Amino acid sequence: MTRNDKVTLDEVLLVNFEKYDSQHDNWKSIEELIGAYDFLDLLFVKFRGDEASKDEKDLLLKTLLTVSMGTGDEPPSVFVPKTIASVTKSRDFAVINGLIGGLATFGTHHLGAVCENMKLLDDLGDNGVKMWVDEKLSHGMKLCGFGHPVYKKDRRPDILYASIEEVYPDHKMLIRYNALRDELHSRKGIHPNIDAVVGLAYSCMNFEPEQGIYLSFLARSLSMMSHILEEFPGKPFDFFLKKSKRER
Repeated sequence: MTRNDKVTLDEVLLVNFEKYDSQHDNWKSIEELIGAYDFLDLLFVKFRGDEASKDEKDLLLKTLLTVSMGTGDEPPSVFVPKTIASVTKSRDFAVINGLIGGLATFGTHHLGAVCENMKLLDDLGDNGVKMWVDEKLSHGMKLCGFGHPVYKKDRRPDILYASIEEVYPDHKMLIRYNALRDELHSRKGIHPNIDAVVGLAYSCMNFEPEQGIYLSFLARSLSMMSHILEEFPGKPFDFFLKKSKRER
């Protein structure tokens, strides 16, 4: 079936169990999918192009849960959606606009840093971590995923790292991560942050760097929606005014 073919009702109830919908013929009916597969199965197929093992699915779920957990209303991807909801009278538009606003906060220093960290691990290679770090630091480059503007040591990376190591004890990306982590701690006294360990998890599962952003938005959107809906019922500007008073 191609994009130009006439689609019947039966064909609408099919999902292509391949990475791209228009280029393959591995179609499954809704009857075949329900009970045999779950959302994570489909996610791996659509993002990676193949089915995942149980261990990989468990690790992805733990990774997405870690990303979804907020730390109050301070992170940009929570603060911005809450502010938008606070000044929007329409509940429906508040959710839509809030999620768009939250996505717009994803950048090289917040959640989108996962993508940069995945590229960094790929660029690092398997040898010469000291020389590699020397070159980057000599040019004043920031290494995404290390250090944190609030926490001296973020606890989340250690928790998720243990699960990654259990599934991929000898993965080349894990080895690179360990070498870089130890080198930066020795030189600058900094620790990995959540972006680094999430990027490591995605890399070990063989996702593409850009997909790290999509996966993280998928996970964080649950926290965003919870914070957005928390503003209703409430008066316009409630969150914005309360936060302003706290900061005075």
